[in-house]
Amino acid sequence: MAKKKTNGLGRQILQTMRDLSALIADTHHPQRIQELMSQYRELEDKLEVLIEANLDSASEEYKAATKGLREASAKIQAALSGMETVAEAIAAVGHAVGFLADLA
Repeated sequence: MAKKKTNGLGRQILQTMRDLSALIADTHHPQRIQELMSQYRELEDKLEVLIEANLDSASEEYKAATKGLREASAKIQAALSGMETVAEAIAAVGHAVGFLADLA
C-alpha cells in the first residue's frame, strides 16, 4: 500500500531545494549564485545525514535502492554527454524509484 504524502519535513526540504534551483537559474549576480549554491549544498548534506541516520543500510531494500540510484545517475550522466538517450535515463530513474518505493 502506498504511503500518504505529507506536508512534513521531507516534502519541505525537497520543495526548498527545487525553489533554490529555480532561484539559482534565475539569478544573474555571481556572488548571490555562489551563496545560493552553498545553501543548496548544505541542504543536500543535511538530507544525507537524515537519510543515513534513519534507514537501515544493511537492509536489502536499502541496498537495492542505492544500486538503482547509482545506475540511474550513470544513465543521466551518459545522456548528458550524448552517449545514451534521455529515454534510457528516464527508464533507469523509474526503475530506481520503484526500489525507493520498496524502501519507503
